[in-house]
Amino acid sequence: MTIDLLTDLPDASITAYYRASDVTLNGSDVSQLDDLSGGGKHFTQGTAANQPVYNSSNSAFNNKPTIDPVAASSEFMRASTLSLGTTFTVVVIGAAGSGADQAVLGEGNTADDGYVGFDGANHPVMDNGVVLTGSNSANLLPAIFEFRVNGASSLVRDKAVEDASGTLGTANTWSDIYLFSRDDGTYYFNGVAADILIVSGSLTQADRRVIHQYAKERYNIAFPFPQYSAGVETNFTSTTQIHNVNLEDDIEKDDLIVVFSVFDKDTPDLPSGYTRLASNSVLGDKPFCDIFIKIADGTEGGGTVNLQTDTDNEGCAGSWRIRDWYGAVGGVEAGSWQATVADDPNPPSLTVTWGALKNLWMAFAGSDTIINTGPSGYSGIMFPGYYNLPASTDVFGGAGFKESEAASENPGAFGAIAIDECLAITIGIRPIAAADAGGGAGILAAGL
Repeated sequence: MTIDLLTDLPDASITAYYRASDVTLNGSDVSQLDDLSGGGKHFTQGTAANQPVYNSSNSAFNNKPTIDPVAASSEFMRASTLSLGTTFTVVVIGAAGSGADQAVLGEGNTADDGYVGFDGANHPVMDNGVVLTGSNSANLLPAIFEFRVNGASSLVRDKAVEDASGTLGTANTWSDIYLFSRDDGTYYFNGVAADILIVSGSLTQADRRVIHQYAKERYNIAFPFPQYSAGVETNFTSTTQIHNVNLEDDIEKDDLIVVFSVFDKDTPDLPSGYTRLASNSVLGDKPFCDIFIKIADGTEGGGTVNLQTDTDNEGCAGSWRIRDWYGAVGGVEAGSWQATVADDPNPPSLTVTWGALKNLWMAFAGSDTIINTGPSGYSGIMFPGYYNLPASTDVFGGAGFKESEAASENPGAFGAIAIDECLAITIGIRPIAAADAGGGAGILAAGL
């Protein structure tokens, strides 16, 4: 299928949309960049010397047209009637320039000289009286950059990675918008612009998925690995049947929530809205290990999920938030369990049905003794555990992540401090897929 950002974004409210192929040319320069949203907020430049350069076939962007302004020539455009309000998101499909601070968009109605763009080290940056700078270098390569201007909830995403977030000054209304410079004639952009999308408010994960599909289809910009959070550990300090597992504060609609639990007496009931991905125990004895997943509706952040057991249990759990993933429960697969008595719980190898993509792997282990090392090459390791006397009542867990563009993964062993009953398993999480490979916006937005 062919994706159209104007019609296929499931949640976004489009303010304006610009694509480098839709321009008016003055020779080899751009005199007008059309607003494809139908709002008529075109960027124009009537002075020939300041008109940005048009590239009819940019090999770095799948031989599609781009606009490649020359900073030394003070090339910029302006949409004097374009107003963005105080809360909006700018998506730039393009590449950073080099050598100096650069504005992709600048606002022209306040003294703050607000802009979104890149700093001299190619980090994505926003300025609205307070500067918010990402830490990842844009590397001058084709990518997707997202700038959310929303006061204390502002955000920079660089190549799908949430690069910086926080407060971005006063919530001023941005209007009289400049393209490729600030309104004071500084910070001229010398990178590449293919598409510029402006939406009111924020993007959802479903919107981002479609944008990635579009960028892959049109410009051959690679899909990212799924992005995982640091996770939240919950250790239950008393025996009970009600076990409230803490969730990440920052959970958005269509995120994947993963919960791993370890209990000492029985398996928890299935919590409402979740799917039980995997469950096992060692010969009917502890540990009892379960993995639950859920496609978030956006209300879960900072809350809990209740894992209720039939009897009083001691236990521990971890929860994580995954973004930029396939978007449907079929995009998560679990392997077989290793059930053994050992000091090195070893998750068996898993081969996922969708093949060698930019897959995210998770390895889990539960034991009757302390787990204190993770598989080699894994990151984000968490070691939840319930400690009590006598030691025979304790249960412990371990979990970690690995990115690998392979169809199979054999994590290697966790390490425990002693030989005891243990369980281990591997799961694979599928990245965003092309629209013609089951990743259509309508399908995934519905979670089918």
